[in-house]
Amino acid sequence: MPPQLGPYVVLEPCGPGRVGTAYRAFDVKAEQLVRLTVLEWPIDHAASEAAWQSLEEWLSLRVGRVHAHLGAIYAIGRGDFEGRAAPVHSVYVAAQWIKGETLQARLNREGAVELAVATAWTAQILSALDHLHRLGMVEAALDPRHILVTDIREICLLEAGLVTDGRFPWLEEARRTDTVPYRAPECVAGGRATICSDLYATGILLRRMLGGTASLAAVPAIDALIARATAAEPLERFASASEFIQALPSPISSASATASTPPRGISNELLDPIEAAFAEAVGPMAGVLARAALAAAQDADHLTRLLSGHIQDPVARGRFAAAAARVLGHPSAPATASAAAGAWPLTQPTVVRLTARLAEDVGPMARWLVERAAASATSRADFTRRLIDAIPEAKRTTALRAQLLGGGDAEDGGR
Repeated sequence: MPPQLGPYVVLEPCGPGRVGTAYRAFDVKAEQLVRLTVLEWPIDHAASEAAWQSLEEWLSLRVGRVHAHLGAIYAIGRGDFEGRAAPVHSVYVAAQWIKGETLQARLNREGAVELAVATAWTAQILSALDHLHRLGMVEAALDPRHILVTDIREICLLEAGLVTDGRFPWLEEARRTDTVPYRAPECVAGGRATICSDLYATGILLRRMLGGTASLAAVPAIDALIARATAAEPLERFASASEFIQALPSPISSASATASTPPRGISNELLDPIEAAFAEAVGPMAGVLARAALAAAQDADHLTRLLSGHIQDPVARGRFAAAAARVLGHPSAPATASAAAGAWPLTQPTVVRLTARLAEDVGPMARWLVERAAASATSRADFTRRLIDAIPEAKRTTALRAQLLGGGDAEDGGR
């Protein structure tokens, strides 16, 4: 059995956290995936309720606080890893599991991003920082390795608030992140992090996203903005994250500075009817979801696929796919819609059978995996792919893959 910490079944490591180690885990009570950051609790603190209460009070500032660009923290606690050879007393932080890749990975793979995207992402980082600052917290260790670019190309700060900047020395010893390139001069010299040092790090990040100093020559206004954010003297920088945001050019004006055609070539003649069909399927949230999808879409077909992923009901998803295909002039629209609405979703016996089979390998999270894959998939093949992707790699046995790939609704009658 996989190790368990409190109500969380630990599935697999997902890299070093800002402090401690981060895992992909499953919350057996809430039946959802979480990002679980685990720190070993020092022996000399194990009996110290005062030390624990102080840490708990600090981290509780983030529990339950909702912000679009901060990974939500669900719970904090302490306990022993069950299922390990020797018990390890640990502190854990359970946070929202968000799919995506780190900003560091994105920059390493593709290099600099266009100005409109860089300014939009910077605004999202600053919005998250402004939220933290209003809570009396500073980020203290802003780093692209712990900033996520989500599947819809939005920014999310991971484990924000866990770096306590000297409040808990033993916790700082567990820090695994080398953030020197993004640390303000006063912090490098041994001073404590402040709002101004967070803004300094954001300026360095913006420069990094745009490809460095040499690439900024064509955009003097951005160059001057970064120079102010990264001034050596804290008092010469922006006074707050909101002031920094106001100084940024809008994504629209940034796009016009670097491109002569509309982003991704999606015209209003195509966009308006697609958004109208989407609104019929999802209701009043359509505008917000459509804007986020538009920011991530590469073309009209990609936009349609992103929007379809937000429609849970398969029949409504089929209707939307048909309407979007008509707008785009795809002749195969009626057949696609029919398949989506008729041959999908899975029959209930198949869901029950797959859940029982998966439970042999992954335990109580099986039902959640099957239901989530079924809710978001557009076909049986898509469902199978999503289900296999959701299973921890260590559990993806050849036999299990064969059963998932080979199993179909036709099998239900033979069981």
